[in-house]
Amino acid sequence: MAELGITKEVCKSTYANKKTGIIEWEISEWCSLPSVHVTSTSTICPTSAVMQACGEPWQLEVCRGGYSKATDSEAEVERKKEYVAIFLHFKGSSEALKTKCSIAIVNQLPGKQDIVLKDERTFGQRREGGVTTNYGSPRFIKRSDLLDESNGFKVNDRVVIRADIT
Repeated sequence: MAELGITKEVCKSTYANKKTGIIEWEISEWCSLPSVHVTSTSTICPTSAVMQACGEPWQLEVCRGGYSKATDSEAEVERKKEYVAIFLHFKGSSEALKTKCSIAIVNQLPGKQDIVLKDERTFGQRREGGVTTNYGSPRFIKRSDLLDESNGFKVNDRVVIRADIT
């Protein structure tokens, strides 16, 4: 993360349970992260962390300023800039790794629900056009909803992202 200008104090990774495949990424200074909008022609979102789960390396990627495809219309790009994009990338060498996975923004207020995206996916599977290596959403959460601390997703400038891979 140093090459991105992000210190470990800002982005801490926590391995909640390597055996079950739960990884958690605590971003303790959310507002200090780069807020650039990323397009599919970029190589990586400006903020990411690689962690181990189920014996394989995984990368969580956060695009605080949103993410769009190079083929999106100008209007669609403007809409996507209103969202935070979150992706999970498989960085291992296994082929056809069948998983159930979820990505969540943890709600830090008691009794409030996390925002969760779930899927069954085969990572490393070769198919026409490439290999399946990622999962996520360019519209994971509306940025204004995340920034409103009364919603519980960002508290004291801290955001927690969790991935569960089984």
